[in-house]
Amino acid sequence: ASIGREIARRIGVEGEIVTTAWDGILAGLLAKKYDTIVGSMTITPEREKVVDFVGPYYHAGRAVFVAEGSDIQSLADIKGKTVGVTLGETHEKWARTQDGWSVRTYKGLPELLLELQADRVQAIIADNIPVRVAIKENGAKLRQLDTPDIEGGSVAIGIAINKKNPELAAAMQAALDEMMADATDDAIAIEWVGAHIRCLLAGTHPAGGAGASCPADAPIGAAHACRRHLRRLSGRPSGGARISRWRAA
Repeated sequence: ASIGREIARRIGVEGEIVTTAWDGILAGLLAKKYDTIVGSMTITPEREKVVDFVGPYYHAGRAVFVAEGSDIQSLADIKGKTVGVTLGETHEKWARTQDGWSVRTYKGLPELLLELQADRVQAIIADNIPVRVAIKENGAKLRQLDTPDIEGGSVAIGIAINKKNPELAAAMQAALDEMMADATDDAIAIEWVGAHIRCLLAGTHPAGGAGASCPADAPIGAAHACRRHLRRLSGRPSGGARISRWRAA
């Protein structure tokens, strides 16, 4: 929500934050129930057919999380166990292709975390950034599996907007570009995630390993060892349910 609020401030409108279930999130946008989706949505060719995207504003990756004390150490260990996914996300489709997995669907990340803690599922599949936020905020006892070659391990995350609203899209893109140029997005990432989200991808940081990240005290926006951190997210290469409805301030 902080990214959305900062964009709203920069374009001179008041952002109203509302929530909705993920499985109906695009339908609500197309029905003009809200103006934009700021909710870790992956930019895909299928979605670009029906909506425009501002961004990407960061890159995330598919990640598998288990309870901290779980004996699951790899994807192979999940065979015969139950995994939880959010209904309608790209992770659901991927999980159903895995041999021997029992897949259960839920409305969103809060439910997934509760089910994992109650051992009703033994693993959850989700974007790494929102889960890291939950771990930082709630102290959730989770562990991310080391899956450097997982499909969908690095995807572009954008802000969905109705194709019939090009003026708003242009204004939001300009505001986002400014935020990335002055490193405001980095500051927000440190506040919420405790690390630079441009670096929270398996194998992209010199430290190596799944989810390796730059330390929170690495200079924001400055040159340091992580190549991905240095790369400004420009252009548009081919998840949460936070939505912003814009109102004139």
